[in-house]
Amino acid sequence: MQPSLHDAERRLAWLLLAPALLAVALLIAWPLYVIVQMSMRPGKALAISELMARPLGTANFDRVLHQQALWDAFGHSAVYTAGSLVPAFVAGLLFALLFHRAFPARRWLRSLLLLPWAVPGVVVSITFLWMLDASYGVVNAVLRDLGILSTDIAWFVDARTAMAAVLVPTVWKSFPFFAITILAALQSIPETLYEAAPSTARRHGSASATSRGRASAGRRCSPRC
Repeated sequence: MQPSLHDAERRLAWLLLAPALLAVALLIAWPLYVIVQMSMRPGKALAISELMARPLGTANFDRVLHQQALWDAFGHSAVYTAGSLVPAFVAGLLFALLFHRAFPARRWLRSLLLLPWAVPGVVVSITFLWMLDASYGVVNAVLRDLGILSTDIAWFVDARTAMAAVLVPTVWKSFPFFAITILAALQSIPETLYEAAPSTARRHGSASATSRGRASAGRRCSPRC
């Protein structure tokens, strides 16, 4: 029985995928396996062969999981993740709703909206490091001129302001991505749905009012009605 065309195409597909799968196995799967093995061996060693000769165990994980620094790091990571994603999403949603409306110079302003996202992360980091510098930062200078601060604040050093000093640049750089994504989704909605929404709402409103009126009339009516 000769192989079918479908089987031949399947073999050809696996043959074409073989180089990529081999590269993934060599560059990702094998190093990951070695890392997991090393993490479960006690002690320290520069030679991998010497480390691999030691017995497997979970002593490293037990020691790490009982350190308070690990859970503090988890807490900081959770605060950073929520503090950067939620404000960026909210800001992106607001800007998307704004630019979904027609107003003068909308296309020019939409291009400017992409500027924070297009700027490289290194440039953003250096810019905010200069702006929030404790000695000559522009943020401290403006707040002193406004009378809000009497002394300079080391934004990245003070434990009370370090997280906010990191979150502000992250939100500033990431919110245009949410704005453009949500705006593209809004513009993909056909205009006919927006035009039909008011009439549909009025029709459902009148139907609800009629049903409520019938229900109230039925309750007022006696059993002999």
